[in-house]
Amino acid sequence: MISQILKSELSSIKDDLLDLRRSMDFLSSMHDDMKKKVDTLINNNALLSKENTALKTTVLDLSDRLNTLEQHLRENNLDTTMNICLIFFSNALK
Repeated sequence: MISQILKSELSSIKDDLLDLRRSMDFLSSMHDDMKKKVDTLINNNALLSKENTALKTTVLDLSDRLNTLEQHLRENNLDTTMNICLIFFSNALK
């Protein structure tokens, strides 16, 4: 009788331990998968940060070049306008 009760209780505990083991294995597997994903995201983030830094440098360089070109265009436009005015007034004085 006592033996039967102990056997039943031990069997129940054994089943509970088995369920606990399965749960732990599942959680461990999920943890490993999440760790791999986080590592991948960290690597991707580092790569994107490097690309972003390079793009910022490129944008600054292109912005400087555009400003220089615009300045040259303004200077050339002023020179052209001055030449046209000189030609116009020279012809008007003739």
